[in-house]
Amino acid sequence: CLLPLLAFGHWAMDFDEDFAASATATAKSYVQDGLVAMWDGEWDAGWGTHDPNATVWKDLIGDCDLTVNGTTSWGDKYANIDSATFFGGTIDPVKVFTGNGFAVQTLSTKIGTSGNNGIFAIGGTSRHLWIYESFAQGSGGMVFSKFVYNTNLGSTYPVLSVDDKVLLTVSYKDGVANSFVGTDPDKSVVIASNQIVGDQPIYIGKIPGYNTYGGKIYCVRLYNRALTQSEIAHNYDVDKARFGL
Repeated sequence: CLLPLLAFGHWAMDFDEDFAASATATAKSYVQDGLVAMWDGEWDAGWGTHDPNATVWKDLIGDCDLTVNGTTSWGDKYANIDSATFFGGTIDPVKVFTGNGFAVQTLSTKIGTSGNNGIFAIGGTSRHLWIYESFAQGSGGMVFSKFVYNTNLGSTYPVLSVDDKVLLTVSYKDGVANSFVGTDPDKSVVIASNQIVGDQPIYIGKIPGYNTYGGKIYCVRLYNRALTQSEIAHNYDVDKARFGL
C-alpha cells in the first residue's frame, strides 16, 4: 500500500456543517487529514464509480486495493458479504503505525447469531488492529470486540435490530486507545505500543483464524493519526447523510 502524494487537495472541513441534512455529502466529505486508506461501498471501483460486479475493492486514497476471496454481491452502497467471503491484501505498517497515533472507522450492519465474525483486521495472530463481532445475543444486542497492539479494549454492547447500521471507531494516541460507538465514547484503555516490521495482512470482513462477517459493510476508513471527538462526529454526520444511520 502506497501513501498518496496528494489526496484530492486540501479539503476544507467545517465541523459545524450539518451533513445529515445535506444531499451533497460524498466520500470526499470525510475528514481528510491523516486519511491513508478508504474503502467505500458506493464508490467501490474508484472515485465516482460503482461496479456491481467488482472483485477488487479499490482504496480511494492510496494503493491498498483488496481482492475478494469467495463470492460477493454489491448493493448500491455496500458490500454484501456472505459467510464464506472476505476482502484481503497486505499493507505496509509504516503507513499506519509510525505517525502520531492511528484510527479506523467501520460502518456495517447487524448479522446473524454466530460469533467471532471479523469486520476489519490488520495483522494475523499479532492483532495489531482488529474490530469484530464477538457474539450476537438472542435478544438483539450485539457484542463487538477490539484489539490494538494485541491488547483487548473490551467489549461493546450496542442494542441493535436486524439491519441496523453501526459506526465503530478505534483511535490510538500516546499509549491510550479509545473506542466509540457512533459518536459516544465507549472504552479507554492504556496500552503499550509495539514495533511492527514487514508487510502485514489486512482484511475487510474477516479476522484471521476466525469467522468471516456475513453482513453488509458500507465503508472502512483508516487514518495514520488519532481522531478527535469532533472529527468522529463530523464523519458520523457524513455517514448519516450517505447511508442513513
